[in-house]
Order: sequence, then structure tokens, then C-alpha cells
Amino acid sequence: MDYVHAKLRTNMAASTIEEYNAVKKTSEESETQHQGGPRVLADQPQSILELQRDLEDSNPVPVHSSHCPASNIPHPATNGDHDLPLRIKEGLRRHAKAVVVITCRHEGQRYAMAATAACELSLEPPSLLVCVNKSASIHSPLTKGADFCINILHSSHQTIARMCSGKVKGEARFEEGSWAEDEQYMPYLSDAQANFFCKLDGSFSYGTHEVFIGHIRSARTNGPVDPLVYVDGSYIPLGQA
Repeated sequence: MDYVHAKLRTNMAASTIEEYNAVKKTSEESETQHQGGPRVLADQPQSILELQRDLEDSNPVPVHSSHCPASNIPHPATNGDHDLPLRIKEGLRRHAKAVVVITCRHEGQRYAMAATAACELSLEPPSLLVCVNKSASIHSPLTKGADFCINILHSSHQTIARMCSGKVKGEARFEEGSWAEDEQYMPYLSDAQANFFCKLDGSFSYGTHEVFIGHIRSARTNGPVDPLVYVDGSYIPLGQA
């Protein structure tokens, strides 16, 4: 579990694309107050983060510290540092990551969510973890025990990434792309860079998010290495990451 917490600290501050935009908005408002005017940013192409104005459900979810022992550890005081969220955001903009879509099926309904907070956990046993905001629609089926698939997107899958990150909701997220199902009716993107089919093998709560551990039951890859990469608020070719 210590390893999980270490991974968590790396990914948690902007663990899903849906969470990141909220941090961005708060940070920019803070800087406006401190500098007396709006911050001028370089023009950026429309990206996943800009599409999160239509979040799925922003109602706060109560967090119980007993879910995660690490939440009992005192956090360092910020000493009134109101600019800390801005510096966190600016630091994470330099963290290039592959974009994935997490999919699952629960009670006959398919779910999909674009994210960057998915990473390897262990080879023995083979496992991955994903961090999901508690306001995301996919959070509920995962907490109810749904298995899931992590689909690493190809560089050509920008439209799929946008659709699965707030542009549309529910079943409409599967209207774009070559979606298929495995023998257990798990939805997956057939032309993704890679698919990891996971059995839910544990979870714990931390702050605004839930960490889900998936025991990999099968995996597949497709084509040469050319993932969709997200960094500094936009997509870039892998060679420039």
C-alpha cells in the first residue's frame, strides 16, 4: 500500500482531466485577485481541459478518513499560501502523459471517461491503478464492483478523448470510434494503442478521488507506438513530448 500512496502523490493533484479544469479556474481567479487583473495566457488549441466547463455532477461527496490510513497523516501547513494551487497547476502542465479512456459496463449500461491518471502498479500480480473523481459518472459503477478496461488512445483519437471528457454524456460517448466488446461484454476501443482488461481488486478513498486497483486479466496492443499525449494544455506529437 505504501507503493500505491507513492503513485497517488504523483498523479492525484490533477488525477483526471475533469478535475484539472476546476483547479485551473480557481488558480487563475486567485492570480487575478493578487495582481489586479487577468492573467494573459498564450493561445492554446481547444483541448480536453477546456471542455470541462460541463462537468457531470459537481455535488461534493463526503470523505471519510477511515477509508485510507494515509488521510490520517497531517499535511504541511501552507502558511496562507494562496498561490500554491497556481504553482501546482503550472508544474503539472509540464507533466506529459498518455491519454486513456476508462470503460466499464454495469447493469447493462456502458460508461467511458477520459483521463490521464492511470498507471502501472505491479507485475506480480499484474496490476494497474486509476484515480477517479467522485463526481464522475463512472465512479458509481466502479464503487459497486464493476470491472474495467483501460484504453490507451492513439494520436488520432482526439475526438474520442473530447467526447469522453464532458462534451457528451452517457451512451453518446460511444458514438465515435471503433468500439467492441470482449467475451465478458466489456466495452473496449478496438484500435486503441493498448487495452488492459482489469478485474476490480480493491479501492480506497483520498480527498476528492477514489483510487481503483485493477488486476489485469488480459492485454492487447495495436500498431506502432504512437499514443495521444497531453501536456501544457494541448495535444502534441509523441516526439515533442
